[in-house]
Amino acid sequence: TKMLKSDMEKAAEELEFEKAASLRDKILSINAIAEKQKIFKTMEGDEDFINIEQDEKDSCIQVFFSRDGKVIGREHFIFENTANEGIGEIIGSFYGGTAKIPKAIYVPQIDNFDLMEEYLTIKRGSKVWIKVPQKWQKKEMLEMVKNKARSTLEKFKDKYLKDKEINRIS
Repeated sequence: TKMLKSDMEKAAEELEFEKAASLRDKILSINAIAEKQKIFKTMEGDEDFINIEQDEKDSCIQVFFSRDGKVIGREHFIFENTANEGIGEIIGSFYGGTAKIPKAIYVPQIDNFDLMEEYLTIKRGSKVWIKVPQKWQKKEMLEMVKNKARSTLEKFKDKYLKDKEINRIS
């Protein structure tokens, strides 16, 4: 990635912005793949890692789906006008609308653990464990999910503002 970064900087200096943007996207993709590969080799079973980023108005939930120790996918959801809602409520809303509930869900510190665990256990039809990660590997994963939620919310806001500006001009 060092060589790509050097090429990207050179392209930007030469005002080749499309090339620079393309190289930047490659660097981001490589970093994302490297992060995924280094993460989980020791986890087992069905686990979700879910975290949330909120600003003064909206919330973004980011979920990484881990099955038998491998991250098999990730998904994000924007919940508009939810700044006053608690993290637990938003996470509960998310799982209330999904078909697949895993055996274990790692979350940040939230209220009403027991209530959410009971609700999801009934919905799944077998025991669901809601956990705040204690070990470094799972804590690191949950932090990565939080960072992804933050960047996704920022991108959503940027796109929203750009769309608003375009519609105002035309």
